[in-house]
Amino acid sequence: MEKNKEEICSICKSHLIISETPNTPHYARLDCPTCRKFVKWLANPNSLRRNTNRKSKKSVRDICNLHNFKEEFCFLCLRNRKQLGTYETLTIDHIKELDKGGKDEIQNMQILCSACHKLKNWARLYLNWHLNKKEGEDGI
Repeated sequence: MEKNKEEICSICKSHLIISETPNTPHYARLDCPTCRKFVKWLANPNSLRRNTNRKSKKSVRDICNLHNFKEEFCFLCLRNRKQLGTYETLTIDHIKELDKGGKDEIQNMQILCSACHKLKNWARLYLNWHLNKKEGEDGI
């Protein structure tokens, strides 16, 4: 990995080091060896979930139209856009994850509020990683 602006400690200006973290849900961590500051977790560059160029061209409205819903709402908590908190929004989520064989098609999409989307992802991580803990699998 090349040394760039993101790999310099903001406190002591030392070069940060990457430490792989096997048998954990995280790929690696970025730390400062001088001031011993944890900077951030790093995502696996080979993960299917890292494809940031992939953006669905479908919208929340498209999913509502598919199901003949007049109003946009979260499929999990059933709150509509007006009932969401200040920093919440409605998002699109794949019902069957793409890395588990799901298709990037509107029939495999649902509307979730940002809170339910986070909850679903946390539950998936918890169930796959902590309860099934299979050696050699990333669990994500």
